[in-house]
Amino acid sequence: MIRRFSAVSLGLVGLLLVLTAAAPRTEDRLPSSRPLERLIRHRLSALDARVGVHALHVPTGRQVAVNADEPMNTASVIKIPIMILAYRDAEAGLLHLDERYEVTLDNYRRGSGLIQTFTPGLRPTIRDLVRQMIVTSDNIGTDIALGRVGLMRVNEMLTQFGYQQTRINQTTGDLVRRVFVLAVPKYSTFTDRESSRSRRWSHTRRGRLPPTSSTTRASSSTRAGRPSSRYS
Repeated sequence: MIRRFSAVSLGLVGLLLVLTAAAPRTEDRLPSSRPLERLIRHRLSALDARVGVHALHVPTGRQVAVNADEPMNTASVIKIPIMILAYRDAEAGLLHLDERYEVTLDNYRRGSGLIQTFTPGLRPTIRDLVRQMIVTSDNIGTDIALGRVGLMRVNEMLTQFGYQQTRINQTTGDLVRRVFVLAVPKYSTFTDRESSRSRRWSHTRRGRLPPTSSTTRASSSTRAGRPSSRYS
């Protein structure tokens, strides 16, 4: 069995070397930006939506942009700079990732995430909250982490990184509440606590709580030196 495995492994390595040696150069394989842009525009024209696209091929520096400077909602992409600042603060000794935080009913948010499936009283570490913010796009973890690092400090860091038009202007709780108000006006007077209680799930003995983050531009990285996006 070992010999057979070794033979297969060597065969795969040899095949990989052959394919690597025979493969054309990256710049020869890639289509030019203009035909690709035309193709993207054609595909997007069939969508009943406002879409922005900016793609950069790192090895060659070639890029394609369609409506790349149009302001768009960043949605959960804004959670990435929150994570970055949290780890920068931890490295600087300003934030202790192993500190535990007790999640109360006031912390509950609608939308994505796993923490909302637990009853209040859960005591994850700050590290756990940041991890859930990224892995499951958890809105509860996001707002707690944002509260620890500071909304304005996230914007200051983005400016330092060159993202002059990338901004976070509200918490995920505020954003989701605005969305719910558009659908159900009565939610305009609800707090997160009241919204959670009004839709309490009853299919588990523990009494699960229901779910409860921005505008961005596709060119929010480095296109034309104008990184941009906004969380509103």
